[in-house]
Amino acid sequence: MLVEGVERNKVRLLSHNKEWENEFLQVKSQIETIWNNNILDIQHVGSTAISNICAKPILDIAVRVQSIKDMDVDSMRSIGYDYCGPQLGQDTYHLYVLRGARL
Repeated sequence: MLVEGVERNKVRLLSHNKEWENEFLQVKSQIETIWNNNILDIQHVGSTAISNICAKPILDIAVRVQSIKDMDVDSMRSIGYDYCGPQLGQDTYHLYVLRGARL
């Protein structure tokens, strides 16, 4: 995996890597397999999604679903993601973090 995270309270910027897009497509495919008909949209967001800029080596993906209660949390856990629950004080933003990623 090219995207490797950043230690807590540290910022590390790397030159843009074209392989980040391929990694996004792989993760997108995994999520589509798990959440299939519940997905409305999946986007590669954040600095790794922008060509020709330095970026924090963290892959950010935004997924819009039809129903939050139909998100299959257990299947996401089975492929290595920890569910961190609602974020930003709103029930409409939920966070998953790849296990082993340094935050």
